Amino acid sequence: MGLKLGENDEGLHPTGSASNWNESRYIDFWDRRQRIGGWFRIGNRPNEGHGEVSACLYLPDGSIAFWFERAAITANTLSSGGQTWEILEPWRRSRVRFQGEMMTLPDCWQLKDPKRAFTTAPRAPADIDLDVQTTGLDDVMGSDQDHIDRIFVPGQADCHYQHLCRVRGTVRLGDRTWTVDGPGGKDHSWGPRNWHAKIYLRWIICAFDDANGFMIVRAVGPTKQTRGGFELLVLVDGWNTPALLTLPPTSITIFDAYASARSRKPGQAYFTARTKFELLSDKNRDGTKFYKIKLSYVEGLTPSEIATVMALRAQFAELVRTMNITSDDYAVVPPEPNSDVPF
Repeated sequence: MGLKLGENDEGLHPTGSASNWNESRYIDFWDRRQRIGGWFRIGNRPNEGHGEVSACLYLPDGSIAFWFERAAITANTLSSGGQTWEILEPWRRSRVRFQGEMMTLPDCWQLKDPKRAFTTAPRAPADIDLDVQTTGLDDVMGSDQDHIDRIFVPGQADCHYQHLCRVRGTVRLGDRTWTVDGPGGKDHSWGPRNWHAKIYLRWIICAFDDANGFMIVRAVGPTKQTRGGFELLVLVDGWNTPALLTLPPTSITIFDAYASARSRKPGQAYFTARTKFELLSDKNRDGTKFYKIKLSYVEGLTPSEIATVMALRAQFAELVRTMNITSDDYAVVPPEPNSDVPF
């Protein structure tokens, strides 16, 4: 038996020391009678100074309304960027509100080009107020955190749970208003969030009525393994071919923090920069030594170098995704005398 969740776990948790520490909350719903649904999420990253705020509506005419922003925050709270959560009764009832602009798109596939969508799509004011009811801790998947490996791949969070819910409330978008009532799903995670820990997530929520339903999750890691590290294709100065670098779990969050920091600067993604890799030794709480990477920005690549990188990414992407990580990738080589480096 692992960590058993308690009444306070519906609320906020102490912020961890990892730069990419995250506490996120999500709900969705579908009103079958009116053919309207939606989902809402906040993911606060207080150590990075922003919260990820998402709001999406699927409208009766087949169009959607969508919003996303990285809202500035100074602390981990239940509110970020126009979205606010209230825990009215732990494991039984919450209130979720969103007030702000949303893009209106006739076709959800327009979001395949998010820059263009955010630049050109018309917008409408939204005011959404939802009452979210659930049936108690006993019906929560993840009430015993020994179950987390059935839900998440390593690197997504330290703790996570999810359960079915009933959502009722009011959706106002521009001059249109709906009173909604439908089933859905709800989840909550906290801990370091590594968006590169998976290449895709498939999540199906099915509710027959308020007492019967199921949730199916399929999360696939970068190497189609759910409990290993992941591999990077690295272009080394002076080499004619790329190198394949396997990152162990101790370095995944470090890479994610570096990549996230680069992505927040327009036109400066991690794969458009020259990066210095170092190997450092550290010890866990038991005093056992382990090794982790340190990544440092050196300089941006030239346009021709970026073109080369993009071509190699396209050429090798499928190979990297389908390669399995084996024990050989973590072979331990005795270090040289008086050396802290294991190779």
